[in-house]
Amino acid sequence: MVQINNVAQKRKADEVLEKWQFAPITFPPVQHCGLSEEPVIISCKIADSTILIRKVHIDTGSSVDVMYEQCFSKLPDNIKSKLLPTAVSLSGFSGKATWPLGQLELDVELTDEVDVKRVRKMILNLYVMRSTSRFNILLGRTALCKLGVISSTFHEWLSSQHAKA
Repeated sequence: MVQINNVAQKRKADEVLEKWQFAPITFPPVQHCGLSEEPVIISCKIADSTILIRKVHIDTGSSVDVMYEQCFSKLPDNIKSKLLPTAVSLSGFSGKATWPLGQLELDVELTDEVDVKRVRKMILNLYVMRSTSRFNILLGRTALCKLGVISSTFHEWLSSQHAKA
């Protein structure tokens, strides 16, 4: 769980919802006997869908979206040059404040592997952390809300309303 220190964000009263945001979200019946307690891990495309990032952790407890330094360092220079300074610190389980290397605004695309017409594209603000992780990116509640997806550990996947690119 990662959160921004001392910054409150609320939904804007004049925010207009899109048509897809009114569609119901459903999960299919569970087809296997063993219930999962594993984290939901996905892949996503960034930077106009030219780069595939694997090991993206879905963390519904985090209020920010994070890219770890090991992933950031492998990006092309034209993307790394978009790193902007940030004036906020982040904290996790220990409560200790950590300063990100900066923040990176990137196009992110999630595609349903079964139905490639189901696509979510969004610009996300990722905080680049000088920290090691077995994951490359951590998507928290901010990204899940923007992308219109719900995570289910029980089902081991994400679900969203139907959307076409």
